Amino acid sequence: MVFASGRKALEAQAEAFRFCAPKFFKIGDCLKASNVRNANRTAYDAAAQI
Repeated sequence: MVFASGRKALEAQAEAFRFCAPKFFKIGDCLKASNVRNANRTAYDAAAQI
């Protein structure tokens, strides 16, 4: 499920999860408040790096 609401990016809250996994990528609204196209693209780019 992808949810992109185009609101303010919550970078500090996202950073709290940085140490939960060996690799950590911020995608979608965690990176920059935008639209669903940006969320899908950043998710695809992150998945391609795994």
